[in-house]
Amino acid sequence: MTSLSAEYGTTADGLMAARVGQLALIAVPCSDGQGLWIVTAAPGTKPIGQWCRADGFGFGERIADADGFRAHVDSCLEHRRQCQALVRVEVLLCATTSWGSSQRATRYAEGIIFYSTASHGGFHLDPERNAAMPDALRLPSGWYEEDIDWALVATGYPQLFTDQERCMAERSLRQWKPGAWAAFHGSPPDSNRPPG
Repeated sequence: MTSLSAEYGTTADGLMAARVGQLALIAVPCSDGQGLWIVTAAPGTKPIGQWCRADGFGFGERIADADGFRAHVDSCLEHRRQCQALVRVEVLLCATTSWGSSQRATRYAEGIIFYSTASHGGFHLDPERNAAMPDALRLPSGWYEEDIDWALVATGYPQLFTDQERCMAERSLRQWKPGAWAAFHGSPPDSNRPPG
């Protein structure tokens, strides 16, 4: 297992930036002048000092300042470290899924496989793993799509997911499947409190 660390620097156009493994992030000022957007970038192997805003391609979290940027990078670093510790295994496994033929498969644990297809993807739990899911979270088919239903799997098998993924799953369930969230936790979600 390789050791991960964060490399910080300033881009050629004076923006805060960081690299965590293959992940490249740039802090770009918001157009309203209030804070920064964290932008994912694709600078290749260039040193951070040669990156520029044009290397960015997607907006992520909005943050207040340099401390927020560092906290976000630290969170990404911890997520990647936890992923390494989980040892998810890419497997050569072709299957017909609910979304078409699989192109890639990742085994999270015996009987829990994430499939990617040309258009979508999600988890498949074998009958034993699916039966072990809490009633409030179980889908009878054993297929859990990647947009929302994955959060059921992350909640049912939290030991297979990182802290960041579990937090995202909690927010997703509260927002998109409040009935399942309430049944699992034994109480209704607080509608006055933002998710997460």
